[in-house]
Amino acid sequence: MRCSLIGVFIFGLLLTSCPGSPPASNVCYGDDVVPAVRRDCATCHANGEYGIRLQGSADDFDELMRYVSAWSEEQSQIIDWAEGDSNRPSHPPIWPAGSDENRMIRGWILEG
Repeated sequence: MRCSLIGVFIFGLLLTSCPGSPPASNVCYGDDVVPAVRRDCATCHANGEYGIRLQGSADDFDELMRYVSAWSEEQSQIIDWAEGDSNRPSHPPIWPAGSDENRMIRGWILEG
């Protein structure tokens, strides 16, 4: 019993010592991703002027997936743009690292 409690305590310390929060889990494209894209992306990308056309609807899936590598945050360009990639200074950070939206998008990517 004592070893179990020590293990739980150490696990808790490890979780709380990690920088930032872990990605969200059970992210639903329609319920979570679409509203964020509609609110934060579609206003500028609605006409396709910036290379990607987003309407803020479920129909954006194929367009978004051009910039997402399932199960890999590091290879997903959407994360770079959302955080404000220094290689693309013209794109403002819309979902800074550590924000709820950033965690949600990362969770969606990691869920594949």
